[in-house]
Amino acid sequence: GASSRLGSPGLSARAFAFIALVLFFFVATRVPGAKVYEGPDTMPGAQDRDAAAQKNATALDDEEVTRLRQQGERGDANAQFRLGFMYFTGAKVAQNFAEAFKWWQKAAEQDSMLAEVNLGLMYQHGVGVRQDDVEAMRWYRKAAERGDETAQLQLGEAYQDGIGVPLDPAQAVQWWRRAGEQGNARAQNHLGEAYHSGEGAPRDYAQA
Repeated sequence: GASSRLGSPGLSARAFAFIALVLFFFVATRVPGAKVYEGPDTMPGAQDRDAAAQKNATALDDEEVTRLRQQGERGDANAQFRLGFMYFTGAKVAQNFAEAFKWWQKAAEQDSMLAEVNLGLMYQHGVGVRQDDVEAMRWYRKAAERGDETAQLQLGEAYQDGIGVPLDPAQAVQWWRRAGEQGNARAQNHLGEAYHSGEGAPRDYAQA
């Protein structure tokens, strides 16, 4: 449990992937002097062509976002999820974590399992919403019960440390077992530690 955290409870591989993606967009769009290639684009007329292409691309992006927003407002869970991802990463829209949360919440309310996991992540780390471990675990549990291995891992770590749920090593082992059966390496590692220490499961060096 505690050894697997990086300044916050249960930072999953998916959380690292999101954070890495956000950092990529931040660096690519905000770091002065990020341009590293000076080639044919410097030829006469290239800047005008680039500006026109960018204008066309922006118009297409705006059309896509408008279409997705219309679909999302009509209740299309897939469009709602995609809008949440766009706002989270800043892809084709200005990055806005609160908007990402809003659209993922709409999708989760329609049983989008990935949106449920992402809401858990946002509540757990206080991204786009006030940090709330209890609410994070509520959303993780919804996804975990439906079979999402990341949510099962997170819920297990929460029970191991008593964060957002009562301290219960036996419950932790149960959720790690379910995630481990799906091949989740971190859950399998937690199970090995539990069998070795006898915390939450009978000591079993063969299983460890």
